[in-house]
Amino acid sequence: MLNYIKQGSLVIVLALLFGAALAAVQAQLKPLIEENQKLETLDAIPMLMVTAQALPTEDTIAKKTNAKTMEIQITGQSADGEAMDFIESVVKMDLPASPKTKLFEVKVREATAKAEDAKVIGYVIQAAGMGFGDKIVTLVGVDATCQRITGVYILDQKETPGLGDKICGAWAEQFSGMVCSKKLKVYTGSKRSGDASQTGAIHGISAATISSEAVTKIVNDAVAEIRAAIGPALEQLQAARAAKVRKDLLLATPGATSLKGLSSNSHVAVDPETMSIEVTTVDAQGKVWPDYTQKVREITTPSGAVIYEVKTIVPAVAKLLKMGTYTLERLPVTAYMIHASGAGDNGVLVAVESQCKWVLGITPLDAKTANAAGTWVETFKGANCKDALKVIQPGTKIDATSSATMEGYVGVCGKSDPLLKTVTKTVNQAVAELRAALASIKAKGGK
Repeated sequence: MLNYIKQGSLVIVLALLFGAALAAVQAQLKPLIEENQKLETLDAIPMLMVTAQALPTEDTIAKKTNAKTMEIQITGQSADGEAMDFIESVVKMDLPASPKTKLFEVKVREATAKAEDAKVIGYVIQAAGMGFGDKIVTLVGVDATCQRITGVYILDQKETPGLGDKICGAWAEQFSGMVCSKKLKVYTGSKRSGDASQTGAIHGISAATISSEAVTKIVNDAVAEIRAAIGPALEQLQAARAAKVRKDLLLATPGATSLKGLSSNSHVAVDPETMSIEVTTVDAQGKVWPDYTQKVREITTPSGAVIYEVKTIVPAVAKLLKMGTYTLERLPVTAYMIHASGAGDNGVLVAVESQCKWVLGITPLDAKTANAAGTWVETFKGANCKDALKVIQPGTKIDATSSATMEGYVGVCGKSDPLLKTVTKTVNQAVAELRAALASIKAKGGK
């Protein structure tokens, strides 16, 4: 009996000694583990922000990470051969209501610019949840306006090799571009039809449904947490910009953008409150005659997207001749517009004709982007957008019987501009979103 007690005591003492040794090793390694995870987080952030910030090509990109300043300097060349050198800075946000939440604000600036010139391009949160084998730790990125997911990166996982661990590969790329307002859902079997970024459809990994659903749930919860954390501040910022955007929206309508051809006697009245533009002409006797009125109506679609419908009201000339007075008649929808983020601080307004086949024009909403864009903004007018728009490159061959705009090309031949590529990508996303929004309205029986 005494021997058993001695053996039991020895086991207990050894267990305590091993436990203390492991605790000591863990205490020593913890700072190193945290530092490595911090470096991995910083190294992953540029790829998480790839839909918000263009990166150099894979064969030229070089990253220099500074864990102390939480900055990543990125150099390389764009696909057009332009030199790129900018800095992404990462700032942990202070959330009094949730101090343990690891939410980061991501800013970008040119390498030669001052830190105060950096602009916010998005947010990244570290989020975790249970997978099939153990806890899955992820990084989830969203754009600056919390409208789209910019990327998902798996920091740590212990899923089944060859099956569940595929969440670390190309599978996670399908989250990029998904709208934040739509709850994501995993589907197995054949891929769902339609634009996945609008429907929220995530194609699950075959024989690893639990792992697929676990990551998708983590992403859904992470997006909800980000929106809850920055939502109030974002709403204030959007409210401050609302009046300007509404006026810019009206001035960007097809009727307003063609006002240059009107006579010096023409007058344009823009009313952001009623969302209307009234164009009138004063005759030699000083009498005011209405030329036309355009009404812009904001529509929230069943999918949650916000688009703008533009209708034109013109004088009925026949009635004018008979009665001597104008009667205004409403014409069918002349255009649809959408406010798209991703190009400049305030985004860009995109107008397409009612069938979404031709771009009527784009309007950058911040002066810096508008000035940098120069003449190539005009090349979007009349561009065929039935397929994705393409940037015209040196050596691009255009059909002799066609034209660049008819073939969906934008830009100026012989000139390369990295901003054009970003804007073109934003416009393509906007057109796809408009189509999806109109389809959702039609499906619900709307007009």
